[in-house]
Amino acid sequence: MLMNSTLESTQLQQTAAVNRAVDYIESRFPATPTLNEVAAAVSVSPYHLHRLFKAVTGETLHGFASRVKLQRAIHRLVYWSSASATEIAYDCGYSSMAVFSRAFKGAAGVSPSDFRAAHALQNSKICKADSSLSQRYSGLWTYNGESGEHKGNGRRLKVAVREFAPAHLIYIRHYGEYAAAQPHPVLQMSFARLNRLANAMELWSSTAFLMGIAHGPWTRFPLQRGPCDAALAVPAAAREVLPRLPEEFGVRPWAGGTYAVVHFEGAPEDADAVADTLLGEWLPDSGYVYDDRPAAVVTYNNPYGDPEGRWVVDLCLPLRLPT
Repeated sequence: MLMNSTLESTQLQQTAAVNRAVDYIESRFPATPTLNEVAAAVSVSPYHLHRLFKAVTGETLHGFASRVKLQRAIHRLVYWSSASATEIAYDCGYSSMAVFSRAFKGAAGVSPSDFRAAHALQNSKICKADSSLSQRYSGLWTYNGESGEHKGNGRRLKVAVREFAPAHLIYIRHYGEYAAAQPHPVLQMSFARLNRLANAMELWSSTAFLMGIAHGPWTRFPLQRGPCDAALAVPAAAREVLPRLPEEFGVRPWAGGTYAVVHFEGAPEDADAVADTLLGEWLPDSGYVYDDRPAAVVTYNNPYGDPEGRWVVDLCLPLRLPT
């Protein structure tokens, strides 16, 4: 029993080291930190971190860091129409357009300009979301709590633009392929563990909530994958409890910010289409740009335990004003 407990503790410590490495890499964007730099930041030898990172994530550390840059560039090519490909390349940490083009074509198989032309928002399939589904979740558009009629294509969806305060995320991280706007049994188990933690440590407050947060943009374009966190968001004032957390939980800051929020109650398989309607119908007429911060799903129930199989969530799309 003691041996099993020691082994489990060692595995948790190793996963925690990789999680801290991922957090560090993402926090350094648009830089691409080296293995030695990340190892020093998380207090693990470079050799050990190299082995651990590949074992836990399925990618090398350099490959992960390179993909973080590339998927941000992909997102901006598609959704930041006012930025040129050259501006995007430099802003995402590439030393020249030629370097960016080689990296992009090597990963995506096409040049940045060809990709942008093929996946421009107005031509994307997300603009062809099922109108019957959109009508099923009908209502008025709302901007910062003020109602206003949206008349685009006769479709209506209830959207609120909400400002989230910065918070700490107490998280359990999962590596693999997870749909952006879908529940998953593994994530639901993690939410249950976070709920028990919040009860035991009295972390619940009017500003604490459970959320699923992806580490990649909320789209289905190539290379747009990454870890997914089941997280408990707690206010910055709760930081004094963070050092006392069990080692199975990670902690990272969350900047919050402006999000488009759609409250969804329904069959989980319908959520992706509602998210597509948000992207394809609401976003182009909203006056906002889809930011490249992570999208999030604030969760209120476990659909696998709901008598009707409903999923009750807020789908949260990060926004910024155009420049």
